[in-house]
Amino acid sequence: MTRETILLRLRALLDEAPPLPSAVPAFPMSGDPAAAFRREAERVTTRVLEGRSLEAALSLVLEETKQTRLHWQGVDMLTRHGIAYAPVELPSSPTLLVSKHPQGRVLFPLELETEPYSRSAVAEVQVSVGSAVYGVAETGTIVETVESGWGRVLPILAPCHVTLLSRSRLLENHAELFRTLDLNSGGSARLLMTGPSRTADIEKTLILGVHGPGRLFVVLLP
Repeated sequence: MTRETILLRLRALLDEAPPLPSAVPAFPMSGDPAAAFRREAERVTTRVLEGRSLEAALSLVLEETKQTRLHWQGVDMLTRHGIAYAPVELPSSPTLLVSKHPQGRVLFPLELETEPYSRSAVAEVQVSVGSAVYGVAETGTIVETVESGWGRVLPILAPCHVTLLSRSRLLENHAELFRTLDLNSGGSARLLMTGPSRTADIEKTLILGVHGPGRLFVVLLP
């Protein structure tokens, strides 16, 4: 098929297309964004945990993943969520921030250690912990702001990712998200995640974890 033939067909379709709507359709409003977020997130196999006891929620993640280490997306997120940690000397160069829990039990204040940031070190990360700036009830989507210097790939490279989401940061729908989201301040990138990474483009076989984490936990904080 020639280029001219393709263009002629496209022009014909444009002539037959109905007019665009004059107003943006109404976006879903649940009235209870926390319940709607949980429902939609669980539909795409995100595990939603109650965060009244953050220590217990994180300990459950370690138990289910059979891991003993958590890699954190920087100290700012710890401060933002009021997570106590022992003083740690932070080098000026890019670094990984890790807490070790040999018994699989997370206790605050965290005892943090730093590891040199390298491709091989990041490849060994099994459970990463980040912070959502928003959650979207319409689709169960989380929105993270990632910071340079703390491993921008942590939320998408680790097999398991945990994100902390305050209930006050829940929005009803994507229209509200894009009205609210300020792309000119904070962080070096925005990351939208709706459930674990999945693809079925090869023989329609669903595979998790190809383009991102195979397991996603959201801890809903008060």
